[in-house]
Formats: sequence, structure tokens, C-alpha cells
Amino acid sequence: GDSALLGDMDMRQALCTMQFWLIFTAATIIAGSGLAVINNISQMQEALNKGKKDDSVTSVLVTVVAVGSCCGRLGIGGIASVWEKREKWSVLLCVATALMTGSCLWISWIRDARQLYGACLGVGTAFGMLWALMVPLLLDLFGPRKIASIYAVVNFAPMIGSIAMATGMVGLWYDHQRTMENKDGDDPCEGVRCFRIAFLGISGLGVISIACAYMLWATCYFNCDLSAALGGSSGQGGGGEGGIYWLRR
Repeated sequence: GDSALLGDMDMRQALCTMQFWLIFTAATIIAGSGLAVINNISQMQEALNKGKKDDSVTSVLVTVVAVGSCCGRLGIGGIASVWEKREKWSVLLCVATALMTGSCLWISWIRDARQLYGACLGVGTAFGMLWALMVPLLLDLFGPRKIASIYAVVNFAPMIGSIAMATGMVGLWYDHQRTMENKDGDDPCEGVRCFRIAFLGISGLGVISIACAYMLWATCYFNCDLSAALGGSSGQGGGGEGGIYWLRR
């Protein structure tokens, strides 16, 4: 099979590449966006249902996210089996970032709890796509020698994203809106304003994740091919100077 585009790297070497941090940033934003929805889905349903809590609806919404995650993982596997070009992983990362960003933007403007079903399906699909493509993407770039340790570092992304986005942005904004509405005790916030600004902010971060995914393709797959055309190492990378040359530009 093809050798690693950037060479068979260990964790320290991978951490010194721009490509790793593009992947890590995109993963942090996608995972954080997904967890912002999953962790706050009960409050969102309640706010859109005029303050009335419905555990059955919340359970269905969680199930919809899970179904979407399953579809995303299966979809990645199906696409990978028929798409033979190696840049497929970076392109699919672009698709996942765009889908998550669009779903969060949709959430920021919905006015009815029923509209959450479609948004949750999109969020779950993008979340599942992320973790289905992450290992083959890292393998394609950095090789198998230390893939376990490199992947372990990437798994810090959900923690950082959850703290920053699920707890920080959505949770704090929801509490701020409850205070503005003079709610007492456990009285819920009501209306889309309880999380609109937070998800607009998350959508803005999503644009950054799309840019990171695009830059990954542009600075590695596209430019490595140019390097081969200009007389560097083969387009398969092989750890030669073709892949590293474009890192040092």
C-alpha cells in the first residue's frame, strides 16, 4: 500500500507538523460542537417547548443523534470502499466540518422543538464521520509506527471541545439568559434566545474548522502532488523530502 505522505513519524515529530494541529483543531471544534448539542439537548428541548420538560422527546432526540452517528460511520466505510484516491480522507473531513457547522447554524435559528430532529441527525452524522475517518487519516499522513500515541493525543480534542463549547459557551449563555429572565430556582429558560448566540458562536468556530480541513488538503495532498511533479519524491510521500518540503515552506 501507499507509504505515509509525511513519513513514518513518532508522536514528537507529528506534533511538530502543521498538519497535525490542523487536524486537532478541526477535531476539537467538531467534537465540541457535537457534545454541545448532546450535553444540552434536554435544556434545548425544554426551552423550545415553552419551558415544558418532556423526557420522551429528549430520549428520541438522543436516539436520533446515535442513529446519525451510526450512519456517519457506515457512510465513511462505504465511501472509502469505492473511492480509491488517497485524498478522500481530507475531503471527507471537509464534509464533516461543513455538515456540523450547518447543523449548528440551523439550531441557532429553529423555533420549534420538532425542528431539532433534523438538526440532531446532522450533528450525529458529522460526529460519527469524524471518528470513522480519524485513524485512516492519521495513518495516511504519519504512518503506522506510532499511530496509537498520535491518536491518543487527538483524543484530547473532545475534552477540550466539551469544556470550551458545551460547558463554556452553551452552558454559560443559558445561565445568563435565565438570569436575564429573572428565573428562580430550577425554572427553565424559554425560547431559542436561550442558546441562539452560543450556537452562532459555535457556527463561527465551525467556519474555522472548515478552513483547517481545507488547508490540510491544500498544504499536504495538493502540494505533495506538486512536489512530485517538480521532481521531489513520489506522490506517495514515503517519508521522503517531497512531503516534508511543503511543511517547511
